[in-house]
Amino acid sequence: MRKYSIYVTTVLLFISMILVSCKKDAQHMEKGTRFIQKNAAPGFGSGDENSQAIILTLYPRGEANLIPGGDVGFASKYKIRGKKITVEILPPNEPLKLRFTVVSEKELRGEKGQILRLDE
Repeated sequence: MRKYSIYVTTVLLFISMILVSCKKDAQHMEKGTRFIQKNAAPGFGSGDENSQAIILTLYPRGEANLIPGGDVGFASKYKIRGKKITVEILPPNEPLKLRFTVVSEKELRGEKGQILRLDE
């Protein structure tokens, strides 16, 4: 009987350690969080419609709006895993998947060297 109680206690301690040490990867977004690319090439004109900057707005429940340059935004979805954010444009639009690394709460880095900063 004593062996059984030691075994149960050990298993319960192990499970509680796992539950305590787990942390949630995704940030909780109460409202839209907007990031704007700071190292984009300048557009041909002076208006925003010619800008090549990526603008990414993250909303709750994995919803996003992605403007991959220009003035047209696409409904998208995102997933956060650790320090990686994957953004995917939803159909019926052409498929596009962008990946970013979270540098800090205010900065993201793209796979192709894009630097996106929090729009404050």
